Amino acid sequence: MEPPHVIAIHGVGNHEPGQIASDVRNAFALASMTADVTEFNWDVFADHSVVRIRDGVALLDEAAQSISNAAALPL
Repeated sequence: MEPPHVIAIHGVGNHEPGQIASDVRNAFALASMTADVTEFNWDVFADHSVVRIRDGVALLDEAAQSISNAAALPL
């Protein structure tokens, strides 16, 4: 069984690189869970080139699917 994909979205503000991933890992550890955590800065990712916009749309599609899958899981 493949573990479910989960996306965590933080609020506004500037954070040191890696800080959000560290916070999410710590939250998982407090819940006695382990996870592979990947962080990306959307502000750096999304610019106005057509290729990057297509990449962004694909990423949002994947994120939407992950959120839907996570929301359907029993807690």
